[in-house]
Amino acid sequence: MGLNELSADVEHVSQVYAEKFGITRDASWFLLKLQEEVGELTQAFLMMTGQARQKGKSAEERAEDFRLELADVFSQVLLIARFHDIDLQAVVDEKWLVWTTALEVPIVEKDPVAEVLVLERELQTAECRSNSARVQELLADDFTEVGASGRRWHRQSILDLLANESGAAIEVHGLTGRIIDDGHILTDWESRRGDNRAQRSSLWRLTSARWQLVHHQGTPIHRRDWTISNA
Repeated sequence: MGLNELSADVEHVSQVYAEKFGITRDASWFLLKLQEEVGELTQAFLMMTGQARQKGKSAEERAEDFRLELADVFSQVLLIARFHDIDLQAVVDEKWLVWTTALEVPIVEKDPVAEVLVLERELQTAECRSNSARVQELLADDFTEVGASGRRWHRQSILDLLANESGAAIEVHGLTGRIIDDGHILTDWESRRGDNRAQRSSLWRLTSARWQLVHHQGTPIHRRDWTISNA
């Protein structure tokens, strides 16, 4: 769906909403409504990041509220642009994308494996693991894990676990990655945390222009094998 078609659909919904509640959609209303939606987005962000009362909502519910409020802001931007007969695509090209040529910004091909390895390391840091919003960005909705203990986990159970986790970051050793197919990368590495070591594999999937972890497997390394592991 193109931007113009999306704008037309949003306009239809807004018209129905205005008629149902007797709202006059003039220039002031469009601007004030956008400010209202930005305020609600800000509140959702504060709740999601633990800077405001969470109102009994889970981390997943708070992240969903933020996602929905962002959609409200975007839709209201489409509406105000439509009201003032502004072609957003043309304006973005004129105001933003023109700098690609003007500044001679080179288009650099990303190394997908290197990008995933950075994300794998980030996910093991204490800073990331204590940031529920960031973890939710990195884990796919259908994420699953077979931990080193043999226990099976899914996305929500991992989020609940990390919400109560304390301790040092997980050390990452021997991290490597390889492309499995277009859109999937497999990483292998060894984790060390205190006296616990495990051989680990992660499957990352490219979704909506970003990489997300879809499956993780951990196999414990017994102390008698540490010498081999260190080799």
